[in-house]
Amino acid sequence: MMIEALISMARYLSAHKDDDFADRMNYLYTPNMLLAFSVLISFKQFGGRPLECMFPNKFPGSWEQYAENFCWSEDTYYLPPEVHVAQIKESERYSEERKLSYYQWVPFFLLLQAACFRLPSILWKAASLSSGVRVHDIVVKALDSQNMEDECRHRTIIMLANHLARALRFQNQILNRHLFIHKTMRFLNITYSACLISFIYLFTKFLYLVNIFAQLYLMNKFLETDRYQWYGISVIQDLMRGIPWQASGYFPRVSLCDFTVLFFLLIKIFFKLILFRGRKF
Repeated sequence: MMIEALISMARYLSAHKDDDFADRMNYLYTPNMLLAFSVLISFKQFGGRPLECMFPNKFPGSWEQYAENFCWSEDTYYLPPEVHVAQIKESERYSEERKLSYYQWVPFFLLLQAACFRLPSILWKAASLSSGVRVHDIVVKALDSQNMEDECRHRTIIMLANHLARALRFQNQILNRHLFIHKTMRFLNITYSACLISFIYLFTKFLYLVNIFAQLYLMNKFLETDRYQWYGISVIQDLMRGIPWQASGYFPRVSLCDFTVLFFLLIKIFFKLILFRGRKF
């Protein structure tokens, strides 16, 4: 069962025959890469230690575990290396420009990005199948190596021509009925037009383009950055100017976290009991 599931998943993640390299970059390579990154980060985040804090030597192991769990759930903040934490007021340390609250959600955001890249391809596949023209099967049959033989090539051409003729004949029958709704609302006729497949393919290309700009916008919202209008493009521009990405304050290697340690003195309870009983006697 596991092998069959892996085979079916591999087929789903494999390339189609009715597309080009730009399409595969959008629906195959990029989402698979995002999915792999999400899995790798999830292993570290949920199966290991997502962050490791630096403590004084006098801190026991239980305190370290508590502090790391607390800082991971309550967010951290970033300060440049040249700024000492004592120079910043406690009320200003977790300000919007310093607070880091996106680390916990990175795997889920990567999954969302992968789904957004994959969605136009799913729409293209569903719409092309509903049109009656099986573009994928036509391309696969046309690329068959057996077509090198004249007889086989001739038979393939006749079969593909008959398939296209049947699909277009059905569309023409619908249009020839002269239904009232198709006369008044002519935009519905695109469903039965001979250029339907071309329209769907161009619309899918448009969705890929819209998705790219939407991803950049969502990334800005996710990182809550006001410094960069387009985060990825601006980071590349900073690198070209000689400004390292670590200086931006986004995805820093070292961040800070404030927490309060409460001491519960058990011996104080015994002192109170002794004094209370002494007064009673």
